[in-house]
Amino acid sequence: MNNPIGIQIYTLRHRWREDFTGTLALLRKIGFESVEYVRNFERFTPEALAAVTAEAGLSVCGMHTPSSDLLRPDDPIFRYARAVRSPFVTTSLMPPTAFETWPGIVAYCRQAGKRAAEAGVRFTYHNHWYEPQLHDGVSILEKILEGTAPGEVALELDVAWAAAAGRDPAKLIEQYGPRIAQIHFKDIKLSEFDLARPQACLTYLGNGDVDLAACAAAAKRCCAPGTPFIYEQDLPDGDLERNVSDSFAVLRALC
Repeated sequence: MNNPIGIQIYTLRHRWREDFTGTLALLRKIGFESVEYVRNFERFTPEALAAVTAEAGLSVCGMHTPSSDLLRPDDPIFRYARAVRSPFVTTSLMPPTAFETWPGIVAYCRQAGKRAAEAGVRFTYHNHWYEPQLHDGVSILEKILEGTAPGEVALELDVAWAAAAGRDPAKLIEQYGPRIAQIHFKDIKLSEFDLARPQACLTYLGNGDVDLAACAAAAKRCCAPGTPFIYEQDLPDGDLERNVSDSFAVLRALC
């Protein structure tokens, strides 16, 4: 497969908090090749986290961390990223929803990108629904890309949130492919999107309204070879193991 299939481990947070190594083993058994960690693994040293990941037969396709961590050059997240050989450190900014906040967001991304580059990894920004929203023909997402250096700042494009913003995620991938380093394959029931509970409409792959096949095809055409396809479900429900397995099957068919 040209695009490694990963999973944001936040999807299984209730399970891995009780059985971290068992959760990694389950993911490999299902077929996932890589895992994107979210910062909550301080029970391990960087070297120990690298060892348990390797023992499970998984690589690391990213490290998601709170935004403040990336402004400190000596923050442990960089030691973890180097130890597990993660190419990326990632964050998102919540909850700013006003378009007028874009100068601060761009400034943050510029600074985080420089800190990550100094540490030998690449910074990626993960969008939610407000960054892709158009305001007089432009969005915060475009402002981020215009105002930062390609070698220091890339996107982890979340296709479900892009759809919630009224954008076509496949067209965004076509437009910004070289700046997209990771893709969050997530599905959403758009008719249920509600800013009061925005995550409640997210669902497992193939159960929502995102044209996942179009997104995958655009990524293969426009993104760098080996761009990871990463499954995430923010509020998993029902039979979690079955949903994760079914979602993996969807991604495998797209790769």
